[in-house]
Amino acid sequence: MTNLTPQAEEVLIKRLVSLNLNDTQFNSLARSIGVAPLDIFSSQFTNLQKAEALVTKANQLGIHYNLENEIDNNLFKTYNSKSVSTLFDNHLAYDFGLLYRDLLHSLETTQDTQTYDNKFFHHLEFKAKLKFKAKFKPSTRKTAIIYKNDNSVLQRKAQKLGFHSYHEIDLKVSQLYQEVLADYPVEQFPAEKRLSVLLDRLYGSLSQNQINKNTINYLYGIIFGTTAQCLIFNE
Repeated sequence: MTNLTPQAEEVLIKRLVSLNLNDTQFNSLARSIGVAPLDIFSSQFTNLQKAEALVTKANQLGIHYNLENEIDNNLFKTYNSKSVSTLFDNHLAYDFGLLYRDLLHSLETTQDTQTYDNKFFHHLEFKAKLKFKAKFKPSTRKTAIIYKNDNSVLQRKAQKLGFHSYHEIDLKVSQLYQEVLADYPVEQFPAEKRLSVLLDRLYGSLSQNQINKNTINYLYGIIFGTTAQCLIFNE
């Protein structure tokens, strides 16, 4: 497919900016063209700069249509809405359960794990944790609440289908986060950096047959579900 003209690039950039995407959504778009967000985005970038970097890279790779498809398919409809969708069918729940099982197998280690209170924190406490402990940006906090809520719904539905490994995943994610924290300490890096690295490492641990258009959303749900358990981002 031919590359975009400079005029067409400008149109696509303006379209991206008009969506008012947050950091998580821009990162998801970067991955849709096979690029690690950290390779093209700076933590200081504005939405315009991110849109420009994204479109330029996609055009260089000759896959700008991937961005257009993601936008046309309403990839961000749920996350730009004030209401949170909880209408997950059994197919999604089964898909989600398979990903959990695959991830648990991939992260299996011989390291001992400590027990913890598996009761979810109240919504207000979770919001306070995101703001005062993890010190996430407002846009990240807003998205985290959505992903955590969606994760809880999918867990319940998948459990009815026979998947029961959620607490083990929380512990494995907690162990992996300790490695991320050691590599990207609080004094030198913001929480969003550790979030991005943790997501990339979880994504990289999955087998290829578990990766689909919902994978990133599932992994964010797992991360923020574990955060709600106060097992990670306790800075």
